[in-house]
Amino acid sequence: MRRHPMRRIREVLRLEHELEYREASVHDPQKRRPYQYAQFCERHGKFRGQVDASMHQEHRAGEKVFVDYSGMKPTIADRETGEVIEVELYVAVLGASNYTYAEATLTQQRDVFIASTARAFEYFDGVPAITVPDRLRSAVSGPDRIDPEINPGFAEFAEHYSTAVIPTRARKPKDKAKVETGVKIAQSWILARLRNITFFSLDDLNVAIDKLLEALNDKPFQKLEGCRRSAYEELDKPALRPLPPRRFEPSNWKTAKVHIDHHVEFDHRYYSAPHHLIGTKVWVRATVNSVELLLDGRRIASHKRSYGRKGTLSPMRPIVPSRIVSTARGHLSE
Repeated sequence: MRRHPMRRIREVLRLEHELEYREASVHDPQKRRPYQYAQFCERHGKFRGQVDASMHQEHRAGEKVFVDYSGMKPTIADRETGEVIEVELYVAVLGASNYTYAEATLTQQRDVFIASTARAFEYFDGVPAITVPDRLRSAVSGPDRIDPEINPGFAEFAEHYSTAVIPTRARKPKDKAKVETGVKIAQSWILARLRNITFFSLDDLNVAIDKLLEALNDKPFQKLEGCRRSAYEELDKPALRPLPPRRFEPSNWKTAKVHIDHHVEFDHRYYSAPHHLIGTKVWVRATVNSVELLLDGRRIASHKRSYGRKGTLSPMRPIVPSRIVSTARGHLSE
């Protein structure tokens, strides 16, 4: 098999460096013998083990929640066909107390992920200052290693709950060590105990998970005093921010041009816009119940979302002039 050119170049350079090293040792005043390559690698490995130290991470009360999905998946069965369906296990862990929330979901899609995180905040009865997700597509839409772009829907969710989103760095497992440990504990404490039980619905599975989750949070620590619940009551709970008055409603965003008939198309249905904006690109924000049109951060039209026949027109509702829509990062920039 032909070697890759760069691999051969690296091998040649290594041999040249080794030769230079051996020649230099001839003039060593202390007459020390040069290391062989394997011997050098062994000693260098021991040296790196001594200097590649890792600092202990301190987590402040109420500061961070780590969220991720388990690689080991629970299952449900179709009652009619008997087909076994793999589902997801969502896990959220508070940094200071290790207080844990877990639930099963059908997918990792954005709206499902957002709903799980909202329920986690409600379970914690408060909002941490920082939410740390892994680089899930549901949370991160841009691949930048230093400053990743947050998914607009999740950014809007974070703004609603007044929490900052700081994703873990790529290929940096220490950034998410807390949730990795939490996921492993959830796998051994929850999934392992449910592996021989057949569930025919997601609701039934989550009822069983809830019972085991409460037992997990009441389980005494092995090396510390108390348990997750007592640590949460003492550390995290007093420091968490209050929940907003209402739960976040996920929305979809897209840009659209106002047609010549002063309507905008969304989901094959048409919503009216002010006629002077014909030909202008606007943002469309759609929730389960409403469709809003925005321009320069200001809501210019509001509609009840239509689920009728495709191609139907929806009249515009009156707009309160002083209402400014607060948008997440990137929503209103082309």
